[in-house]
Amino acid sequence: MRSIFLTDPAGLQLSTREKWLYILFAGFMLSMFLPGMPVVNNICFGLLFVYSFLFNPLGEKIGLLKRRLAVAGMILFFLLQALSILYSTNKSEGTAVLVLRLPMLMFPIALGTIKISELLKQRLMVLWILVVLLAAIGSTIFSIIRVIHTGDIAWLYNDALTENSIGWQSSYFAILLTVTLFMFVYLLNARVWPLSKTGTFFIVLFLLIFHFLLASRVSIILLYSSILLYGIYGIVKKKNYKLGLSILGGLAMGAVLLVLVFPKTLNRFKELQYRNYDYSSRKAESHYNMEVKPDQWNGANIRLAVWQCGWELVRENPVLGTGIGDKMDDLLQVYKKNGFTMAYDSKRNLHSTYLDVLVGTGVIGLLLFVLSWVILPLVYCFRNADWLGAAIIGALALSCITETYPDRSQGNFMLAFLFTFIISYRRQDQ
Repeated sequence: MRSIFLTDPAGLQLSTREKWLYILFAGFMLSMFLPGMPVVNNICFGLLFVYSFLFNPLGEKIGLLKRRLAVAGMILFFLLQALSILYSTNKSEGTAVLVLRLPMLMFPIALGTIKISELLKQRLMVLWILVVLLAAIGSTIFSIIRVIHTGDIAWLYNDALTENSIGWQSSYFAILLTVTLFMFVYLLNARVWPLSKTGTFFIVLFLLIFHFLLASRVSIILLYSSILLYGIYGIVKKKNYKLGLSILGGLAMGAVLLVLVFPKTLNRFKELQYRNYDYSSRKAESHYNMEVKPDQWNGANIRLAVWQCGWELVRENPVLGTGIGDKMDDLLQVYKKNGFTMAYDSKRNLHSTYLDVLVGTGVIGLLLFVLSWVILPLVYCFRNADWLGAAIIGALALSCITETYPDRSQGNFMLAFLFTFIISYRRQDQ
């Protein structure tokens, strides 16, 4: 087996400064999956942040920042959130939210002002895949032990599969795993994946099964749609009928087998047919391990109800929003006014990154967020024919519709790292 970490098939090696950056990245990535150890994660992130200032000269950083308008926009968006604290009544809450979202400032400053070489990019992707694989294996072992002790197979599904072992909600880890599989395909196509075909087959098989067990609707739709499009691309564009048909056939067969072997995941999709809601309902929230009934709260109608409450706040504060300090307080008052007891008691967030930004910082904040975090990075990817970067950004942008990533430290780290990582390895800086 080739060296996995520091060389490529041609025998090229990372420079000394790249090796140090790689080591710090390794520490940071591993620390993201250490449950209950935020101090370790913050230390690793802090070391990575500090070293980024030693990685290249200040003049080069300033030049890159001038050309990378997306990074400048990311910094402005964070400053807008800080400014919103001034017109928030609950300034202590606003400060706490801002501190939670610090990665959305620090990663653009750190990675957004350096250049990552093609070799380092590939090595970091290999590292990323192996770390995510290690986290998935650890979660699986932990869950199997729990199943043996309790006799309850529910430990192998959804949040139970990851939250108790590595501290990640299933929806967050599922989108992370989707991105990881995108990287896998890129490295295989570039012929720089270091493991054997047999090892690769079993890794992909395990990750696909693990992904399905996480039962995240959005991630399942994104992943399997991407596989379908890739198969069609192989047939139409590449004229590689054997590859394309193999992918499409494998997708169909795999989907049928997964559904037959792990049928509980289908409950997550059955919920979608029950979209009506009654704010005053005190019915239990449905789960993949429960029978799905029309009078229950579920992932679909909860979001619709929460979004309606959030939209009420948008109409009251359309331009600048409530301010990030008052966002949750005001949202709880809307829940209370509407008799939405279930959401009030559980302090439900807005279940949408875009709506969260719109409520907290208004139309101005939403426009700045979409421009700097989605549109400009996608433009950069298209200019450089970086289809991997475009796929990652597209997947994360779509998942932001139903998930509020900035409300959790993991979501902040994930978004900020992946977006700025893509920007930092661009071949051109326009």
